[in-house]
Amino acid sequence: MPRLEISDKFTDLVTLFNDIKKKHDDDGAGSPLTPFLVTNNIDLAADKLNVIAAHAFYVDQLSLEKLSEGHTQQRNLFWAVPFKDMKDMFQFLKKLYKSNYMVLGEWGAPILVSGRINYPSNILDQTAIFTLFKEKHDSFPAGTSPLEAFLTVNSINLDDDDDLKDKTIQQHDYAQDKSRLAEEKTEKRNLTFDPVLEHIYGIGNYLMKLYPGNEKKLGEYGFTVDNSPRKPKNRISKIMLGSSKTLNGLVIGSNLENIGPVAVELYRGKTENGTPEVIQPGESIGIPPKYGTVTIKNTSTLEIAKVNTITLNS
Repeated sequence: MPRLEISDKFTDLVTLFNDIKKKHDDDGAGSPLTPFLVTNNIDLAADKLNVIAAHAFYVDQLSLEKLSEGHTQQRNLFWAVPFKDMKDMFQFLKKLYKSNYMVLGEWGAPILVSGRINYPSNILDQTAIFTLFKEKHDSFPAGTSPLEAFLTVNSINLDDDDDLKDKTIQQHDYAQDKSRLAEEKTEKRNLTFDPVLEHIYGIGNYLMKLYPGNEKKLGEYGFTVDNSPRKPKNRISKIMLGSSKTLNGLVIGSNLENIGPVAVELYRGKTENGTPEVIQPGESIGIPPKYGTVTIKNTSTLEIAKVNTITLNS
């Protein structure tokens, strides 16, 4: 059965709208779209203004995301040396206290009963451990810390590392702020463009009914019509900080896998109603009947969530 293939990429949708409007304008008074537009009170000229406004929000969003990525990269550069030094120092202390390695907890180490140090993936949590570590080191009278010889031999300056830790936190905060602003721009873009998107789908469905058996006519409006059998494929979706995303066309019986660093909540349908399934990082859940459309919520305000699904949608 022929079906519309409408991209979910914003720039593709803008191009599609412009193609629709150009075709309608070129056809003039005899445009086949006129009855549908009049009946549904759709003004493509007004929609065009919304598209322009939404695109401006999109440009701002991209700029803020780039700034956020830059701060994140700088954050990672600042943190690389202190984090490595801290792990090396913990390994030294672990050997020093091998008969009672749990004492490393007094230095801030998240040490397990097995003796493994379980470092958190979140950078702010890592910096918090470093702060506890340095406080413990500084609590010894000058020159008496068990670390003195190791610091000297390895040319480690904990004060310099502490400065880099502070810069790490600063860059992290900058990145989070830019990411938050980017999300605000995205929300404004979507709010502005959503009515246009609804009109695009309405026009496409109308044309499909207008030209049954001759769906290639929709290409004149910029639409793509697919006549081939639909094949399932993997789809990786990102869910921004504290946000949610609706996924459609999931293959029943397939798995939804959390491939990100934070837990996500899964709701049936397009809303966050009801009790969610919580999927931890690395876990997966089978897609049961009636769960072809789900909403995924990122429970974190610090990390981007990622899920992998098998979908019939493009």
